[in-house]
Amino acid sequence: MGNQTIKMLSVGEKSLTSDLHEASYQKMGVEVIHAVTFQETTKILKNDTINLIMLNKDNPKIKPLDTVKYLKEQPELKNIPIIVTGVQASKKHQKVFLEAGANLFIVQPIARNKLLKSIKLILDQKTREQSRIDILSKASFELNDRTIICSILDLSTSGLLISYNKRIKKGLCLSLKFKLPQDKKAIRIDGEVVRNIEIGEKYAGHKNGVGIRFTKFHLDSEKKIKQFVENTQDEVVDEIYYL
Repeated sequence: MGNQTIKMLSVGEKSLTSDLHEASYQKMGVEVIHAVTFQETTKILKNDTINLIMLNKDNPKIKPLDTVKYLKEQPELKNIPIIVTGVQASKKHQKVFLEAGANLFIVQPIARNKLLKSIKLILDQKTREQSRIDILSKASFELNDRTIICSILDLSTSGLLISYNKRIKKGLCLSLKFKLPQDKKAIRIDGEVVRNIEIGEKYAGHKNGVGIRFTKFHLDSEKKIKQFVENTQDEVVDEIYYL
């Protein structure tokens, strides 16, 4: 995970995100953010970039199964890993949550070292999925009745970073077209602007970048991007997250 800070949203989970556990999370580079109700959960997810969700099924303030289903139905949230926790949950009960989209079900009580190991495995898996690849291509999109063409600096299965000398409003939805190196035809993907950044020295000749999170894939664009990332992943040296 390198030096990147991972943000974990804890929904109604107190015993596994106590002060004692939070010290261990900090050593892993994980910042814990707390929510109790469904409204608090969705508000945080709207206003912050969350990398992992831990949800307690015994929390009386929410409907846990409905919450998992809702999160997995949202294009901008469906790729966030979800860990569901609970006391005395049967295998059948666990299966219901896993089939709804949860990545892991943890039955309490659980040893702290085993818990942290499970979290690390999920985060490491997500890191590999989102490793970014420099594809040296161009993307086009419409903005203020103009067609904008700009360089793609890197790409992952969940989003991309483009070079653009002006700020684009956070939350704005764009329809992007670009070619992958192995393809003759452009693919089309809808995305949401999540941040504007100063690139620094990593990309020579580029000063400013715009991070875009994918929200909708058209035709076979998702399959093509996954194949491209898988085929070029070994070439990655740095893992940089802009999304």
